[in-house]
Amino acid sequence: MNNKDLTIEQICMHLGECAMDHKGAVVTPIYQTSSYHLDSDYEYSRGPAPNFEVVEKKVAALDGGEGAVMVGSGVAAAASIFMATLKAGDHVIMVQSAYVNSRKCLMHLENFGVSYTLVHGKDIAEFEQAIRPNTKLIFIESPTSFVCELQDIPAVCQLAHSKGILVAIDNTCACIFQKPMDMGVDIVMYSASKYLGGHADIIGGIVVANGAILAKLRELRIIFGWVSTPFNAWLVQRGMRTLKMRLMKIQENSFAVAKLLNEHPCIEKLYHPAADDYDQKDLFKKQMTGFGGMFSFKAKDAKEEDYENFVHRCKIFQHAVSWGGHESLVYSIGAGGSIADELLRRSVHGGILRVYTGLEDTNDLLNDMEYALEAFKK
Repeated sequence: MNNKDLTIEQICMHLGECAMDHKGAVVTPIYQTSSYHLDSDYEYSRGPAPNFEVVEKKVAALDGGEGAVMVGSGVAAAASIFMATLKAGDHVIMVQSAYVNSRKCLMHLENFGVSYTLVHGKDIAEFEQAIRPNTKLIFIESPTSFVCELQDIPAVCQLAHSKGILVAIDNTCACIFQKPMDMGVDIVMYSASKYLGGHADIIGGIVVANGAILAKLRELRIIFGWVSTPFNAWLVQRGMRTLKMRLMKIQENSFAVAKLLNEHPCIEKLYHPAADDYDQKDLFKKQMTGFGGMFSFKAKDAKEEDYENFVHRCKIFQHAVSWGGHESLVYSIGAGGSIADELLRRSVHGGILRVYTGLEDTNDLLNDMEYALEAFKK
């Protein structure tokens, strides 16, 4: 059967797995070795290895790509894309609200002769105006973290390809709810630390690509040592078996909590497709089939201490960075520091709270949120 005919469940549970390839083991063993016998299909665990290959086949099939490369982290995935597609003198366009360390990685490449332009990204005209004769890559993230902004992926790809420019996307937030390659994207990356792993216990990244770019990504993993570990790959494989089931529950909790916030008198702004004033509903319906658990909100007339009080009132939502696991999280971003500067660039003035809904009982999350929102009552 062609991989394109497989369902998400078939890919995540069975693709790439064969018990008889592993002496009958129903669960793929962890190949905790650095070297392989040279008469085998492998050589050294910085390159192709059995645990990596299982995960790479699954993620490539989910996106419809020729292949994938697993690396040590999400930001290593972004770095590998830049290294595989750029050289001194090239120019990149990136959405300004992309993951901050992906942006910092690109900023570092200025030391090696790569220039870049940041765009807001909601208007295709911004991309068109930013293109230079030496533009080689457009890097998008749709939806973005914190403020849930979308880019028109087919329009960006059509524009880029008409100029001979590649398009890469960080698809971590959308995951199975969006298929960028079907819309023209050339390279897709994920932080495997989030939904793919799904249990908040690994760090990893995966890049999906085709042809010469895929070959270059594989070469760079060996050269630069951006390698993950067999155990981390095994944990991602384990997490993917329940990927769709987890995301369906996460989505249910996300929309339930967003509905509560949308109707709450203390909320000034909700950054979620369920918000009454969300201005990209049509685009959301056009290019996504659902929505995950990460979004943000801003309280009315709230000070930094109010946000801190909210966090301390939470009993189920834990105050922590990252997201994508089984546990619900909340991340308070106050009025000071570098992240606040970043928020100003995104036209979010003052503090906001980033919320991630996990797999807990929906009513438990709603009750916890209602109790914590008392922090904003004057």
